[in-house]
Amino acid sequence: MQEHINKDVEDHPVDPYLYSCFKEKLTLPPLPAEEEQKLLKQIEKNFRVLLLPWILTTTNYEDANFLEIGCGDGKYGYYISEYIKHYIGIDIRKVSIQSAQDLLRDRSNCSVLLNDGLSLEKIKDKSQQFIFSYQTFIHMPDESIILGYIKEILRVLAEDGVAKIQLLGPFHKKGYRIEWIKLGTLFPNNEADSKVKWLVKKVFLKILRFVPMDFIFPIFRKNAHHNPWGSFGAFIHPSKIIELVNENDSYAEVLPSFYGSSAGANTYGIYWLIIAKKEAARPFFVTLG
Repeated sequence: MQEHINKDVEDHPVDPYLYSCFKEKLTLPPLPAEEEQKLLKQIEKNFRVLLLPWILTTTNYEDANFLEIGCGDGKYGYYISEYIKHYIGIDIRKVSIQSAQDLLRDRSNCSVLLNDGLSLEKIKDKSQQFIFSYQTFIHMPDESIILGYIKEILRVLAEDGVAKIQLLGPFHKKGYRIEWIKLGTLFPNNEADSKVKWLVKKVFLKILRFVPMDFIFPIFRKNAHHNPWGSFGAFIHPSKIIELVNENDSYAEVLPSFYGSSAGANTYGIYWLIIAKKEAARPFFVTLG
């Protein structure tokens, strides 16, 4: 497997445009061993919320192929591969591919591939029962790249397969705008909060103790949302994606993405796109996540 991955790294450079957009994120420094273990545990928690219910309620999941777009260093693949027949992870970062290889070296049902960032050209037509992407498409810099990937997903998705892709919605458009916010999303638990910030939260919430945390109210803003994993990319309206999928004789729906993000959970600021070749194949159970 090591030889295959190293050859793939050399033979498949990242698209130059994408490299110019992500070059500062393509060589992330390694984490200390203790931090790596902590992150692996967090990924396991995410996996049990975002993926495990979906996998276990899918017929014949043990014989399924699973494709993850933006696999990073393979931590999701580490858990996914325990349940399915074959896992493929793709990413545009060499350092991530090499880290994924190290983590998955004992998993014979795993492959990780360096991708060009524009296509799924190494994946066969109609070969994947599961396609998943989390915190990847929200960084893509251009709408045309996103739409191109959706077409590729439709190409490689099996007739009985389902794709679950996280996307960035119009809530993140630039300039002055009105946004609708759920009160509770303004005060997520954060271990990194300073004592002052924690006290402000506590006092403010005490003042608003009669207002339910799911109360939605408008705010006026200009500045972009901050994201610890890098700059947000191009937003795309859910209706445009649904139209594209329907034009390709497939089924699509969008669901809010709550888990792991407080930004725009009620305005499709970040949302899940669910794709199936046939409506009957849509998942029995998908957590909103």
